[in-house]
Amino acid sequence: MAVPIHASALLLCDGRVFWVMLKQVPAVCLYFVDEAGDLTVFGRRGRILVGQPGVSLAFMIGICEIPDPAAVATALTELRAAISTDPYYKGVPSIQPGGRKTGLSFHAKDDLPEVRREVYRLIPSFKPKIIVAVRRKPALVALGNGGTRITEQSIYDDTISRTGKTLMHRADRIRVVVAKRGTTTSNAAIMAALKKGRDDFNRKWKTSHNQPIDIVVGAPSDHPGLQVTDYLLWALQRMLVRREERYFAAVADHFSLVHDVDDVRAKAYGRFYTRKAPMTLQELLPLAAG
Repeated sequence: MAVPIHASALLLCDGRVFWVMLKQVPAVCLYFVDEAGDLTVFGRRGRILVGQPGVSLAFMIGICEIPDPAAVATALTELRAAISTDPYYKGVPSIQPGGRKTGLSFHAKDDLPEVRREVYRLIPSFKPKIIVAVRRKPALVALGNGGTRITEQSIYDDTISRTGKTLMHRADRIRVVVAKRGTTTSNAAIMAALKKGRDDFNRKWKTSHNQPIDIVVGAPSDHPGLQVTDYLLWALQRMLVRREERYFAAVADHFSLVHDVDDVRAKAYGRFYTRKAPMTLQELLPLAAG
C-alpha cells in the first residue's frame, strides 16, 4: 500500500533554523493495470479494419493505485452478495453465484445498468487514482499509411510505457497486477515496456531510478482492484467513443492524468487532462477527428 511517510528535519539557512517536512519513499507501491478497446488496426496485406464491426475505435491502458485494496475486496464482495439475494435480480443468470459474469466479478461492459450504478456509487469511497494513455485508431491508421510500422505489440508497448513512466519510481519496490485479457502480452514484454517508460523519465529528469518491478497477471475475480480499474476505463471509453459524459462525471475526480496521445491540435506530444485541467466534452476532440 503506497502510503507516504513523513518525517521532520532541521534545515539551516542564513544562520536560521527551520523545521521542514520530508516525504519519504514508501517501501512498496501496488498498481492495477487494465485496458479498454482492442489492438486491431490493420489486417492481412494492410487492410484497414478500424470501423469494422467488433473493432474498437480507440485503445487505452490505465494504471490505478488504490490506498486499501483489502477494503475494496470486502466492499465488492458484500455488494455482490446483496445483489445475488435481492429478489429484483431473481432469475438473472449473470447475477447468480455460479455465473461467469457479475456473479464472479464486476465488469462494466457486462453488468446490468442497475448493478453498474451501485458500483459507481462505491468507487469514490475507495479513493482510487488512475493514469491513462489513450490511442485513437483513426490516427494510428494515418500513421501506418504514412509509413510508420503499426503492430499490436508496438501499440501496446508504447501505450503502457506512456502510462507508467511517472509511476515506476515512487517506492523502493513496484508491484503491478495486470488484468488477464486475450490480448495481454507476456510478462517479459510488459516488464520491458514499463522499464522503457521509466528510462524515458530518467533521461528527462536526469535521475537514475532502478527499483525492482514485480508483475502478476491475474483475473479480476482474484484482484478486485482490477474491477475498479475496469469501471474507470469503461467510463472514459464511453466519454471518448460515444460522448456520454455521465459515467465519467461520476468518477472524474479519480483521474489523475489522461494523456490523449493523438490529439495534436496544440502540441505534437498530445493533450494532457488533469484535475486542474479536466476533460470535458467541450475540450475533448471528437474521435472521428482523431
